Amino acid sequence: CDHARLAVSTLLLALLKQRMNDVKGARSVFLNFFRTIMEYPEDKECACSAKVLQAYALFEMKCGHGRKSLEIVMRAVELDEELRPVLAWKQFREVMVAS
Repeated sequence: CDHARLAVSTLLLALLKQRMNDVKGARSVFLNFFRTIMEYPEDKECACSAKVLQAYALFEMKCGHGRKSLEIVMRAVELDEELRPVLAWKQFREVMVAS
């Protein structure tokens, strides 16, 4: 995958920003990654990008943005079907029921 290095760097930087309680900074890191991978729509299956999107979804869920989180994790599942079990997690099930 062409995004592997960017994915690892994104996860590490986002985690650092979260540990520093820099919510805006962490969100910015994830959004920049998201924008970058959206420039390559031909990458229909990309496990490393999917994992970053999953982490971004969990971050948004933690921040209280359930609907946004669900949309992000569904995009992650589109990129990597092996992440589909995440949709069965309680927090995502609750958002799906509420929608």
